[in-house]
Amino acid sequence: MDQLLESEDLNGASGVFFSQVHDLTHDIDAQLRGPDQAMARELCAVIGQMEADFAGGEGASSLKALAGRARELMREASNLLGYSE
Repeated sequence: MDQLLESEDLNGASGVFFSQVHDLTHDIDAQLRGPDQAMARELCAVIGQMEADFAGGEGASSLKALAGRARELMREASNLLGYSE
């Protein structure tokens, strides 16, 4: 998704987001809320903002920043939940 956003291919990035990233965050949300509710809430907020930005046609720069934060949170969640990278 990063490469697609870098090249400002918002349609391609949206496809990756809604078929992979979005679903993954829903899959781990319930598990994450137990050990770190604040992280789960932030991750949901970031993903929700990305949904809104894609729907609203926001530019790639806003989405790149959100994608970076989502990636950081997902890595932290992965470590917290004992998943390997």
